[in-house]
Amino acid sequence: TESKVKCLIMEAGFTCFFDELTFSLSVEFMKNAALNYIYLMAKSFLKIDIKQSVEDSLKNNTIPVLFLHGDIDKDVPIEFTQRSYLACKSEKKMLTVKDAGHTLCYIAGDESLRLDVDRFIDKCIGK
Repeated sequence: TESKVKCLIMEAGFTCFFDELTFSLSVEFMKNAALNYIYLMAKSFLKIDIKQSVEDSLKNNTIPVLFLHGDIDKDVPIEFTQRSYLACKSEKKMLTVKDAGHTLCYIAGDESLRLDVDRFIDKCIGK
């Protein structure tokens, strides 16, 4: 059957939840204790692996992906998005948005960014 999902737009994407927690927690002792606790609880009770890699998923992706990342994002390092971009095997495009913080690319971006997003979507849905 044909997929209803025609494309993805990933803004400030992290490589895996565990990596994002590691980046976000700053005190070393508390970081290690918290990470291990969160990992075990998620695995035991939620039956999810927070170390599951977005990159591994993107290696098997077949739909186009537009990656967006703000150049002043303090919450997710741009390297996480770059790693996902490189891992993605489908049609892809990456835009770094000047003066955009975390998840603010579309708001902080100029008219040319909005046109790029519109063109990407139009291409994916066959307009």
